[in-house]
Amino acid sequence: MTRVAVYLNPFDPPTGHHRWVAEQLCAEFDRVVIVPCGPRRSLPIPDSQPIHRATMADLNFHGLSQLSVDLHDLEDNLFLPPAAVGERCEPGEDVWHVVAAEWVRGGAAGQAVIQREWSQGADLWKSAGFVVLKETGEPLDAADLPPRSRVITHPPHIPSGTIRMMLTQGEPVDGQLFEPVKAYVLRQGLYRDVPLSETVTLAPQSPAFQLFVDEINDRARAQASELADHVAAEPRMIVSLGGDGTMLRAIRKLWRQRLPFYGVNCGGLGFLLNGREANQFWRQELLLYQLPLLRVQTEFESGATAEAVAFNDAWVERATGQTAWVRVLVNGVERVPRLVSDGVLVSTAAGSSSYARAMGATPVPLNTQVLTLVGSNVLKPTFWRSVVLPLDAEIVLEAIDMTRRPLKGFIDGELYPEPVLRMTIRVSRTAAVELAFTKDQDPVAKLGFVQFPNEKD
Repeated sequence: MTRVAVYLNPFDPPTGHHRWVAEQLCAEFDRVVIVPCGPRRSLPIPDSQPIHRATMADLNFHGLSQLSVDLHDLEDNLFLPPAAVGERCEPGEDVWHVVAAEWVRGGAAGQAVIQREWSQGADLWKSAGFVVLKETGEPLDAADLPPRSRVITHPPHIPSGTIRMMLTQGEPVDGQLFEPVKAYVLRQGLYRDVPLSETVTLAPQSPAFQLFVDEINDRARAQASELADHVAAEPRMIVSLGGDGTMLRAIRKLWRQRLPFYGVNCGGLGFLLNGREANQFWRQELLLYQLPLLRVQTEFESGATAEAVAFNDAWVERATGQTAWVRVLVNGVERVPRLVSDGVLVSTAAGSSSYARAMGATPVPLNTQVLTLVGSNVLKPTFWRSVVLPLDAEIVLEAIDMTRRPLKGFIDGELYPEPVLRMTIRVSRTAAVELAFTKDQDPVAKLGFVQFPNEKD
């Protein structure tokens, strides 16, 4: 039977202690599932946003075999009790919950926190396994332990709350945070008692890259050869060599690595990219934009479902010669009962200069906190134009007549293999990417070339 350890914790921030515990669990269990918990009414609101907590969790536990980070609670903005989290494991797996010693104290008298406060706690106490974390020298009566338990004694550590306070007060946290987490916290300015800066910079200092190469592009392959000496087993950045499409594929495939992306333009316009030569960019201070990804939930005509992320856009369009009829809802309210067009698209600000612009939408700077909703060749409503929506909007695109007017669906230009019944799109709470640019390639400034083209060209 597969033994699974479920480690539920706010991880705000995850620390070197949490990583140490995870390493011990990986040595003993077949699978380890890390669950950064969502908001809980009985606890204070976490200090950092879900996107930062998700990023830090991925960074903190990266590289540990048989370990996965489950972001469902953060994505859905929910707190699921341990029993419900355990139910997400595969049927037949032996689930063990990782708990602090204080949660089992009083267990002999039926007064442990697990028995009194957990949902289904009394039943779990008898049936589930528990990994009890006890600090060196901390008293723990063996009679208080659940019937199926394993004690891990760990060295003294500084709790996350204390580390947050240290960061707020500007005190050093050397040795308390896993280095990739520390680097992310510092560059994003987290836990500081000042407003976050709108401008984030990155100084790579030394080249250590993972390359993502458009292999059918001669220029990209040549650039890859020039950078080959800087490919590292533990990269600090992902370098995309190709066009904007190559960058989109790199982001969708590698975003969970939570490393900054740097694009070298080996294609056309290269709105998401830098210049055509690497030019030792790692010796410069780079501008860094953290940009959201879309969470796209799709229901197909067959009844099947799919969930994906998109950096630029997601859209539906007609699958036959008939115009598409699409019902459009925003935040649960029907806004367009029947949009008659070739298709309709939702884009991030970063994607507004791409296909959305070709459909007639006005491009906006990629760090603008909006979504764009735009139709392609709209017949009805008459004179309907693109719409700018708040970043927290949820948009539903729904087929009206799947028999005569079926819809195709696309995610960043990739076609779904079957007809789409409904597509629900919103900004993800956990998926984002950091894009790096040299100062002379700032995409906010580059947008001016798109909006004010040179007639001489």
